[in-house]
Amino acid sequence: MTRTTLVAVAGLPTQILDPFTQGLVREHQNLRVFAALPLQVATTYSPKYLDELYNRVAKGLRNAPEAVPSGRWCLNFVLFFLDKIGNSTAQLLERFGLEALLVPIDPDQIQVNLHGRNQVNRSVNDLLHDARRQLHTVRSILDIVSQEVTVRDNRTCMLLPCTNYGNAFRAVSECVQGAVCNAATPEDFQAGLKGLVARLETDSNGYFKGKGGLVYRAPAKAGARHGIAPNWHAGNHTDRCVIRGHLRFGAAFEPNFHYDCELRKGGTRQFVSCHGNKTVKRGRSHVNIAPNDNVR
Repeated sequence: MTRTTLVAVAGLPTQILDPFTQGLVREHQNLRVFAALPLQVATTYSPKYLDELYNRVAKGLRNAPEAVPSGRWCLNFVLFFLDKIGNSTAQLLERFGLEALLVPIDPDQIQVNLHGRNQVNRSVNDLLHDARRQLHTVRSILDIVSQEVTVRDNRTCMLLPCTNYGNAFRAVSECVQGAVCNAATPEDFQAGLKGLVARLETDSNGYFKGKGGLVYRAPAKAGARHGIAPNWHAGNHTDRCVIRGHLRFGAAFEPNFHYDCELRKGGTRQFVSCHGNKTVKRGRSHVNIAPNDNVR
């Protein structure tokens, strides 16, 4: 089945946003812009802006036919964002970096004076030209990510739960998102992944070890998989719980996927769950942790 690429756009000024998104859809098959929020070039990504953009993304996914109520979503998620000076961009990456594959827009592509039609048209054309180039890289990377989180899900490092796994997960995120920024070839990206895996700590069976020595062992495809990705109406779960329960780096994975983590004697039984904290009861020999950090 062909995957639709759903695109969100952040940080572009009002004069450019609509013609840019219209041009993307016009030029690329199986691509749909489903969330966008204007922002003036000199303005930073405030918490209020990021909250509103995330709300638009969640609303768009709720209404997307590719995000079926049950089963694996049949979509990719790409976020084009205008790179900002200072810590502002870092906050956007923190908010969307697990869900989406992030594609930076160079501010130099935008003309300083946007009051005239010629300046606006020139900026839009420059942005679309750059987007064509970047989407070629993005699609190659998404193909590899999709293979990792579906075919190799019980062995890949890409589905590790970032909070409970610990600070080492930052290297995974930087490897994936850095491949986009550096326009990596598929061969270079795969080589980077291979080198990354070699540097991550594992047990004697090759399963990844996170903070506190917790081993992340996932059932094989033929094994019992009883992870439960929350749906939009699942109790106290937030939109982020739902989206991160289906998407990783822009690719959809099996919502029943989870890790069986054996609890060691004297080790912690307190975990950070996807929208709160979780204490594993005494007598439990293991804890189930999903890629979105849902602890059961």
